[in-house]
Amino acid sequence: MRIMRTVLLLTIVLLGVGESMADDDRDRELTLARTDVLYRASSYRSLGTQITIDGLDSNDRSVPKAFALSALVPGAGQVYNGSWWKAGVAVAAEAALLTAYVVWRNKGNDGVDVYQAYAHQYWNPAQYAEWLNAYSGYPGPDIELPPLSDSDFMHPETWTAEQEAQVGALFEDIRAAERQSFYLQTGAGFSHVLPYFGEQQYYELIGKYFQYAPGWADYTFDPDAHPATVMPDDASFYYYSEIHADANDYFRRSKWAGAIVILNHFASAIEAAVSAKKYNMSLRPQTSMRFGPLGEPVAMAGVAVTF
Repeated sequence: MRIMRTVLLLTIVLLGVGESMADDDRDRELTLARTDVLYRASSYRSLGTQITIDGLDSNDRSVPKAFALSALVPGAGQVYNGSWWKAGVAVAAEAALLTAYVVWRNKGNDGVDVYQAYAHQYWNPAQYAEWLNAYSGYPGPDIELPPLSDSDFMHPETWTAEQEAQVGALFEDIRAAERQSFYLQTGAGFSHVLPYFGEQQYYELIGKYFQYAPGWADYTFDPDAHPATVMPDDASFYYYSEIHADANDYFRRSKWAGAIVILNHFASAIEAAVSAKKYNMSLRPQTSMRFGPLGEPVAMAGVAVTF
């Protein structure tokens, strides 16, 4: 009887130990299974994130492309970014600036034609040479005048080669005389020599310095006076100075318009690049991994848009 009790007791102990070992095996298998699920979920999450980011990258806006488009054509980068009203502003500014440049440039060129024609009609280099011959501040020999009439000086486009040579010789003599001349009131020498006929500085100087006032048709000769002291308020010298300044003013305006055109290209390009960058930064992929009731991984993905 005692032996049977001992055997029964051993049997019960062995059954309990076996069940405990089975439970431990089940727990170990479950742990391994969950570890495998977590590992797979991590892999899925990495893969999912990569796929999501690739998808967003395909919709990103190229910052260099936006910059280059607007640098070439203001507003093009804004169209690329989908900002139509900004594109309209850039295009309108470009059109206005180019129009202003062309209009002012043309007015400047027209002004040149006007003041050159006026100079040909009312400023005579031969008359200026005559004044130098009579001027008390010129101690040199008389300047030889060419056999050209006042009408000839009004129409230089009709000069023959011989007449052009005669005018060239006259200007050489005038320039030599100016280097010897001085103002009686101050004793200072003349500050300029006459540029050659038709040069840009020729048209500049004859309406800028009183030294050349004696060449104008309405100048009153006085061999001992400073040219500025015998000029009437309505003299041709002053009128010519005004129309010459007007033409130069139009050229300055067109120059500024051209500079602002370049600035508009640069500003439009910068704005397009910044807008493209902001657009790309406003999209933020968000991914997460959750587990279902049975421990299965569930990938979660979304996009955060910042306004």
